[in-house]
Amino acid sequence: MSKALLGAELLDVGTWPASTGTVTVPLSAIDAIVASFDALGLSRKIPLKAGHNDDQPMTDGQPALGWVSRVWREGTKLMADFVDMPDVIHEAIRKKLYKTVSVELARDVQAGTRKLPWVLEAVALLGADQPAVGTLKDLEALLTARKPVLQARARVAFQRDTKLFSTGGPKAMTDEEMKAALKAQKDELTALFTSQLNTKLSEAETKFKADADARVAKAQAENHRAQVKAKFESAIKAEIILPAKRESFYRFNKVDDDASVIQIKLEDVDAYIEEFGDKAKLSASKKPVTKGGETDPAEVGKSAAEVVHLRARKLCLSQNRDPSKFQDINAATIEVLKSDKALGEAYKLLGDAPGQAA
Repeated sequence: MSKALLGAELLDVGTWPASTGTVTVPLSAIDAIVASFDALGLSRKIPLKAGHNDDQPMTDGQPALGWVSRVWREGTKLMADFVDMPDVIHEAIRKKLYKTVSVELARDVQAGTRKLPWVLEAVALLGADQPAVGTLKDLEALLTARKPVLQARARVAFQRDTKLFSTGGPKAMTDEEMKAALKAQKDELTALFTSQLNTKLSEAETKFKADADARVAKAQAENHRAQVKAKFESAIKAEIILPAKRESFYRFNKVDDDASVIQIKLEDVDAYIEEFGDKAKLSASKKPVTKGGETDPAEVGKSAAEVVHLRARKLCLSQNRDPSKFQDINAATIEVLKSDKALGEAYKLLGDAPGQAA
């Protein structure tokens, strides 16, 4: 989640050390920076970056740590709002790992037919060197290649000690003090990034383990379900149990549910098949059934279920009813079973006769 930093002090009227030497900044320069920012529509186009890059031109890719959304003058000072800052950078500023800011300005910019005396190009956070930030993976997605779009006579960078959360003025440091301060800030920032990286790695490891456990449980459930179904299929093929009894077992024990099927014991399946299996009854139910002492040639060799289906379908057609509709074929089936008690008794052994025919 990105954050914002509002009301940062960037520059003040006065004479300041800059990359091109000492430069005097009048009040008119502050106003010119604000005017060019608005005129060129630079909102969210000016990057917030880590330090200056003095060894390479401004065309190289640098990590954008946020963007300047607006600038204005407050008294004699140039003020700015920063948006789209990564949490870790915002936290680093709050921990005072970044204590200073520096504006990078373009002078005498030719924008179309206009010449603008001062244009804001970037805002650098100072206090931690560039390599410490550039090696962090969390910032890789924020890398952005910047290409100059303004033709300028010269570019300068002003540096002053500006506290982003309180007021403060310029502060001079010796070279040794600066090196020591930068090293301490680099170490603290690296520790902060490392802590956040370790947290993310721990979260990823936990998720990976949970996903792996879920895959193992899924495979175990599927394997056990296959064993349960194999027992029923073998019993049905051997004409020991009816398909209707199998479906009844599946529904009651929720065989299609992974959490439920794993609880089914294979010995319980064997016991169920032994209890409800009856090869003699099943064989009797499959014998051809005759009516009035004569066998319809179409019914020869058919089971009770097949005979009932043939007669119910024939009855539907004779009464101009649609055998493909459940209510029509069901009503015809009931009539067939009522008209032939022997057929009805054989059909009941299958366990799926219409309730009305009972």
